[in-house]
Parts: sequence; structure tokens; C-alpha cells
Amino acid sequence: MASLRELVQTLLPNAVPLAKVRDESMARTVTWVRVMRMRLPAFDGMESGDLALIPLTLLTAAAPDAQARADLVEYLAEHGSTGILLLGDEQPSGAEAKARAELAQAAEQNGLPCLAVHGMESAQLERSLIGAVVNRRAELERQAVGLERQIAALALDGQGLEAIIGALAAFIGRAVALEARGGVSLAVVAPAGLPSSAAAAKAVSHYLSKSRPTGQRIPLPAVPGAPEGERELEEGVEESPLGDEGSERPGSIILLGDEPVGERERIACERVA
Repeated sequence: MASLRELVQTLLPNAVPLAKVRDESMARTVTWVRVMRMRLPAFDGMESGDLALIPLTLLTAAAPDAQARADLVEYLAEHGSTGILLLGDEQPSGAEAKARAELAQAAEQNGLPCLAVHGMESAQLERSLIGAVVNRRAELERQAVGLERQIAALALDGQGLEAIIGALAAFIGRAVALEARGGVSLAVVAPAGLPSSAAAAKAVSHYLSKSRPTGQRIPLPAVPGAPEGERELEEGVEESPLGDEGSERPGSIILLGDEPVGERERIACERVA
């Protein structure tokens, strides 16, 4: 089983926290996933450990006022829900924005994590999350295959290294650099529009300042036609267990920043490398 924090980090790195809660709330184990229904009860069969998925459009219809939304959150808290994922557009309408704010306030008052997820249908997200709860590694592999196909399409379309590394950076939600042999920088990208974007931009600035970068270096088998440099492997950058030892590997992907490397990053880089 995985905690809510692990599921968010591995499957939903772009999710936006809406409620301030204690760290231990995100550490609770998710045992199943329930989608809100229009009929009553809205969460039929809700049990302790279940994660609630609430489409924002459905929330405004099924819980039309602040009291109804507060009652809904109290019901989830009383039944031991691990948290709420609120699905909707990044720029909701006025009524939807009001409903989202009221739900988030109620969640915060009940110590229940509440995060906004954009660009996903409830059925799609439900399948992904249940797959992750049952077999997290297999679900991550499935998503990484999609990344691999996206990168292959970018390469076939003649897109440059910035676009390819940008796809990886957006997928894992952190800054990424690509280096040729000796440390010559080929591309550096910080994903935009994510909760982690400010930290990613800071990591890129630190990297470009020629300071010793913190992060994880993942050796590549080859970078065809890449220039060779003279910079030595810098201290402070861990050698990844994903790569082989030795100096024959001519380039590296560097995951920039101080954040620990999670399973999502490792699987994605295995595919890309």
C-alpha cells in the first residue's frame, strides 16, 4: 500500500494543495479510491483509508451551499477518509471557485488533505489511482511508457533537446539538465506552471551559476554527436544506481535540486536513458 503523499508524488506531481494540514495527514495509507456520485449517499461504501475524488462540477450541483459542503467534508472525516482530490479546470468559473474555496476551508478545519487536480477525468484518475494502490510500480511503468512515446514523437518531429528534456521535467515535476561528456551543458529546463516551479527555477539558477549542483546524476549510454567538455564530475552530485560505473558513458541527465529522488523519477529516467 502507498501513502497519500507517495501517490501524489508519483502520480500527481502537479496537484495543488488547497488546505494546510499536518504532515502526518499526508502520510496516511490509501486503501481504496471512491468517486463522488450525484445520487445519495454521494460516497456509497466509504471506509477508513479511502481517498475521495470529487469532480468540481458535481460538487456545485450535489452540495449547492457552504453548509452542504461542510457536511460532506465532515462525513468524509468521520468515515476515516485519507483526503480529497478535487477535479476541475485550472481556471474555474466564479461559482466553482467559490465551491472549491469553501470545500478547502472545511477540509482544513477537519485536518483533511485537499488537493486540486487539473486536466483529468474522474474515471481515468480513479483507474490510475486504484492501479497504483494495487500495484504502484506497474502503474508508474505504464505512465513512463507514455512519456517514452511522447519523447520519441518529439524526436521524430525534429524537436530539439530542450523540448525532449522539457517533457521529462514536466513529467517528474522538477528541473532537469542534460550534459555531454565532461559536463558540457546541452539543455536545462525547469517546468513551468507547477507547485514546484519556484524551487525548480532556483535549482536551475544555482546550476547555471556553475556552483556545485545538488541532485542526482544519471549516466547515459550515449549522446550522439554531443560535444566533449573538460569539466570533471563535480562533488555533491550522487552517482545514480541506475547507471554503470566507469568513464565510458559520455553524458548524464541531472535531476536538479535538493529533493530526494522518488520512484517516479527513477522509472522515468530508466525509460529515457
